[in-house]
Amino acid sequence: PSITDDEIEAVTAVLRTDRLSIGPRTEAFEAARQQDPYRPQAFYGQAQAYAGLGDQAKAGEALKRAFALRDEAIALDLPLPDPAKDPAFAKWAQDKDWQALLAGL
Repeated sequence: PSITDDEIEAVTAVLRTDRLSIGPRTEAFEAARQQDPYRPQAFYGQAQAYAGLGDQAKAGEALKRAFALRDEAIALDLPLPDPAKDPAFAKWAQDKDWQALLAGL
């Protein structure tokens, strides 16, 4: 069974609240990603969670995967946010490696 939009939104809502520590957030997105590995939103959420942990490498890899899947996503999927404007990644806004990663998306 694939993960539903409601399930993605529920995990995202948990990410936006502070009910879970960052570690369980990454685990929640990993579970969502494994359940439906073709949903870009699950990878994007995982990138946000890794950003919360300060792990730029893992955040970057998850973000690359999210944008690689974006074009394959079904029409009902929500568009991905602009990571350059996402507060989760703001701490790396001036980082040249991060800027290069975003330019390649």
